[in-house]
Amino acid sequence: YHPESESLNTPRFTDLWPDCETLRPSQEALEESCRNGTVSPGLAIIEAPMGEGKTEAAIYLAEYWSRQTQKSGSYIALPTMATSNQMYERYSEFINRYRPGVRPYLVHGMAWLIDELSSTGQFSVNNSDRVDAREWFRSSKRALIAPEAVGTIDQALMAALNVKFGFLRLLGLSSKVLILDEVHACDEYMSVLLKRLLEWCGALRIPVILLSATLSCKQKRELAQAYREDVELASIENVSYPLLTFIPFNGNPGVVPVDT
Repeated sequence: YHPESESLNTPRFTDLWPDCETLRPSQEALEESCRNGTVSPGLAIIEAPMGEGKTEAAIYLAEYWSRQTQKSGSYIALPTMATSNQMYERYSEFINRYRPGVRPYLVHGMAWLIDELSSTGQFSVNNSDRVDAREWFRSSKRALIAPEAVGTIDQALMAALNVKFGFLRLLGLSSKVLILDEVHACDEYMSVLLKRLLEWCGALRIPVILLSATLSCKQKRELAQAYREDVELASIENVSYPLLTFIPFNGNPGVVPVDT
């Protein structure tokens, strides 16, 4: 293994986000870790203040992990339909720059209002053929099977529940990197479902990226151990905030303190 070859093959942060002329400290720390080859696929927890560019950092990491694990893309889950709609527009612009012809699918109860106005319903198949998949993907039961998707967190949580067609949601997530934003906003009930979802993701080796502005050590420990039961976090807790925490599929967890 040669770390220098990893650095040469890994894009810089500005390659994906050219408008980010000056990187935030957490973005800079993540880029350096990826280009050094020290971030193996698994669970990542990005803790940083609001306005730090956590979403851009998560998409950068998701693209890096997708190349390593041969995933089709990402599902970005947010707490509300309003924030999902905003992220859908942002992520659509990003995808159009780097994978022309592929549209992310919007996944929530009122997605059809946005989809009717903005989505062409075209999806790329094998990078060559195109198929009009609008009608088939319209149902929220099947929407997560699309190569790229943005939606609400409840659509992902139902993949961990014993509900009708829940296995289809889990099948859709298994081909992606899962990004969960604002996990600190989950109430006690949602936290139980989130931990169950992380258990499934860990078992199926689905890379997961959690974003939070405020996350207690207890919450972080529970989420990490849900994803990988045997992980020991004693050596990486009580590290200064902001912080990047990585729990790989195999091997020891690690943290990257962020200079402020």
